Amino acid sequence: MTRAVTRNSCTASTSPRRRALLAMALAASLALPAPARAQGNAPIKLGVMLSFTGPAAISAATYWYGIRMGVKEINDAGGLLGRKIEIVQADDQFNPAQAVSEARRLAQLEKVNFVLGPGSSGLALAVAPIFNEAKIIYFSTSVAVIPTPYNFSPMMSTSAYVAPMVKYMRDVMKAKTVALLSDDGAASKATVQDFKKQLAAAGLIIVAEQEHGSRPTDVTPQLLSLRRANPDVLIQSSSYGEDAGLVIKSLADIGWNVPVMSTAAGLAAGAAMKIAGPDAFKSERIYSTVPISHTYCASDKPGAGGYAQYVARLKAFDPQNFGNIDEKSSLYLYDALQFLKAAVEATRSLDGPTLAAWMDQNGSRVRGTAGSTFAVAPGSHYMMGPDSIAIVRHPEQLRPADKLVERLNAC
Repeated sequence: MTRAVTRNSCTASTSPRRRALLAMALAASLALPAPARAQGNAPIKLGVMLSFTGPAAISAATYWYGIRMGVKEINDAGGLLGRKIEIVQADDQFNPAQAVSEARRLAQLEKVNFVLGPGSSGLALAVAPIFNEAKIIYFSTSVAVIPTPYNFSPMMSTSAYVAPMVKYMRDVMKAKTVALLSDDGAASKATVQDFKKQLAAAGLIIVAEQEHGSRPTDVTPQLLSLRRANPDVLIQSSSYGEDAGLVIKSLADIGWNVPVMSTAAGLAAGAAMKIAGPDAFKSERIYSTVPISHTYCASDKPGAGGYAQYVARLKAFDPQNFGNIDEKSSLYLYDALQFLKAAVEATRSLDGPTLAAWMDQNGSRVRGTAGSTFAVAPGSHYMMGPDSIAIVRHPEQLRPADKLVERLNAC
């Protein structure tokens, strides 16, 4: 059952897929409150803080899909510590002030045991003081460092994320010089700083830098400026696949055939192609990253891995809406829930400090749904490490048997 708070909805576009995703998010946000239960059989309260309405509603709908399946699987198997999980929903509207308000409600009024979300680095930072004071474990999809021992992320640190890209540019692409183009968000600023450190250590020279706002309508001036520096590789860093798509399209418009290493195009290939078109990756000059669990080597047997089994369960869970989500992204907070489950079952506790200490010490022994080992350790609360990242050139080409992408490294 679900508790929910409804806020202002955003306007749907004319895209059928977008309308379907927004409908999923809005239906979730209109769910009725769950009835009270006797204290002796009280459910474990799982807060789910996502942008059910607003500009990030599509991502929220995808995360929500995986979370709902994960909760159902746990409840169908008897729950946690013999108690059912009850979802308490919170709509942060992709707004820091609203996120803070909802975090207070979850922590102080609903008294949730732990939280999945929010879905961005900026919002994770905004709610950190509240969940820190309440000693509540929460899993944001942040790639920036959050100053609380209670925040964990199913993503990777910017340092871990950058490492395989720098290695590939140096060892495979044989680059000597690079240019940097990034948005002005907190995540990209942190990523750029890690690029600068690791590029210098690898002997690659940055010959030019440019920045743009989030969700820009034109990046041509920045690209023309960078082109004058004639780099071997253009590094594109942004939080949104649409921004990567705009860069790819604009490069074609100005006739600049520079190889691109993108932090966003692989993780959000569909969003990139909405802007750059279906042939966005046809040039084979666009290199990008995805979790290695979403990829295969040419010698791998199709359909045999944990990820393929997860996708099959996901499709069976809600076949009507399966085609409207990004099944890869749905795995992030699903796996976060599995990590919480492992910690609760091992400690027999719902206490935040107890769970955080166990995850610090045992995180590297827990395997994710797709088979990779989590990288959580004291001082690093990211579930993915450098070995979890794959370089790909065709994120849009999925192997039919298991929806995986062919990777270029670590085969």
